[in-house]
Amino acid sequence: MPRTATVPAPPDVRSIDFLTLAHLRWLTPDSSAIHRVAYDRDGQRLFVQFASGADHLYAYDGVSQERFVELATAKSAGAYVAKHIKPKFGCLRAGLTVEPAPAPSSKTCA
Repeated sequence: MPRTATVPAPPDVRSIDFLTLAHLRWLTPDSSAIHRVAYDRDGQRLFVQFASGADHLYAYDGVSQERFVELATAKSAGAYVAKHIKPKFGCLRAGLTVEPAPAPSSKTCA
């Protein structure tokens, strides 16, 4: 009988642990496109807050620590994310509003 691989479903927006976010070390790159970034080593998850959408947080799953270091040291953080992160990694988007908001978005990241 052939073996089949089970691929876990990607986590939805509600799975972002906001307590984890509070303990991450946030970096603010010298970038007009990116407000701040952080990396969760245990979960291999990159968090990006873009300057144009500061009310949303984007989480990219499966990003290696090496990629994060490359991003943190890139000449252009925005260009690095556009070329090396967005097209290659699954993404979640979560609103960061404090007031009541509609149900979490299940849209894919743009």
